[in-house]
Amino acid sequence: MFLSKSIPQSTIGGILKEARQSHKWTLKDAEKKTGIAKKYLEYLEADDFYKLPGSTYTKGFLERYAEFLKLNPSKIIEKWRKEFSQSSNTEIPSILGIKNRSQGIFNIKTYFIGIVTLLIFLYVGFSIKRVLFTSDLEVLSPSQDLVTTESYLIIAGRADLGADVFINDQPIEQINDGNFEQEIKLLPGLNTIKVSAKKKHSQEKIIFRQIILQE
Repeated sequence: MFLSKSIPQSTIGGILKEARQSHKWTLKDAEKKTGIAKKYLEYLEADDFYKLPGSTYTKGFLERYAEFLKLNPSKIIEKWRKEFSQSSNTEIPSILGIKNRSQGIFNIKTYFIGIVTLLIFLYVGFSIKRVLFTSDLEVLSPSQDLVTTESYLIIAGRADLGADVFINDQPIEQINDGNFEQEIKLLPGLNTIKVSAKKKHSQEKIIFRQIILQE
């Protein structure tokens, strides 16, 4: 059941924090119940959405947190989209002004050559990194040493685009832009979850999460 009262004219973070405090829940309580890491809950309540991994996870975290707080997720998402679109609607000022035609042509050629050279170095550096370095992998949810009473848990994170991602050695699909999300069933007691990512010509990266399911 959602609360029937309308969302007050304040920030999304203020609404979430006020709702949590009205239930006398700590951020640690919310972390255990939602499976969202405490630091991400802090970002939500502080309106620091730019610190979150992307709009896909921001939307998912807001929906899950709003449901937990017995708020209307649709209204929270609608308000977030409205505020996000307004803050993103910025003007890009013009930075080029040519005083002299011949000098301007020379500057443009020099600028173009510099950009091409920079792109070549970036491409070579990126190619070397792909071959020599470990695949990038980050587990966003759940947090380490989570204690929960829920039998099912969402494993969410991100990896290098095109990398093969595995949870407990079982392959999963990436959603977009390297993000992934998979629901798993927990067993009573201690559960050790292995998340790994491997990209061609790079080393495998492995992250473990230990989750306790209380009956």
